[in-house]
Amino acid sequence: MALADEVLLAKAICSQPRCTSEEANRSTLENGVYLPLCTHHFHYYNSPPISHQETGTLELFLGPMFSGKSTAWHREQIKMQRKGLPYVVFKWNRDDRYGEGEGNEFTEGHVTLHSQEKIPAILVKDALGIETYLRQHAEIREVFVDEAQFFPGMFGIALRLLGEGYHFYATGLPRGFNRKKFNDVPKLMCLADKINMHYAICVKCGDPATENQRMKAVAMEGDLDGNMVVTQKVPADYNDPLVMPGGGESYEARCLKDWVLPGEPEMKYKLDRFEWK
Repeated sequence: MALADEVLLAKAICSQPRCTSEEANRSTLENGVYLPLCTHHFHYYNSPPISHQETGTLELFLGPMFSGKSTAWHREQIKMQRKGLPYVVFKWNRDDRYGEGEGNEFTEGHVTLHSQEKIPAILVKDALGIETYLRQHAEIREVFVDEAQFFPGMFGIALRLLGEGYHFYATGLPRGFNRKKFNDVPKLMCLADKINMHYAICVKCGDPATENQRMKAVAMEGDLDGNMVVTQKVPADYNDPLVMPGGGESYEARCLKDWVLPGEPEMKYKLDRFEWK
């Protein structure tokens, strides 16, 4: 699922008696038959029906960097402000982009959009910190998570809290610069009620960009006197670390035909007619 360019989520009607929710995207196995369930009855099978507002939801804003997913995510926060609903924004405390240094857990930092607008956020070091904070602030049910790929274990936390009626809105990269799954984001896609896919513009050809091209600086030879070292940006290697927060200095948006990954193992089987020319 992490390789998908578009995701259409089909919903069913909850099979629990008296529940008419049309947002059933869970299932249970009974007597060899899979039955659809809404989020609430997946966790509390024998409970009475509840209103749509009381059931938990997960909405994802996914895509490569520079695709506008954080801007769309922020618009949901503005809606909460207009409704007067309390909400919280969480950010990984080791994300030091845009001059934000690493901060202590549960202190205030900022999520910085590419427009340079700063959004106040609570810093946490892992997914468990999100649950800890929410347990201490029971009045908050609207939860915004920035860059969900930085939170291993996010799937388990979301699965548990969705059953308690929390509403999650998360941005994330479904795959890393190496096109491999990025921590829990693919699993969150399987749990989501709504997935918004966003695209950037390829820096090479202008086509819709779905990939993150990580670039790194390498030292070249200096001048004849050895007084100057010239650096050049080259694509990151297959074996480089997956997690490396950065912005325009480290990443480019590219379409698949212009995305490259030096050092990637060759596929065992190839079909010439499917190779890029």
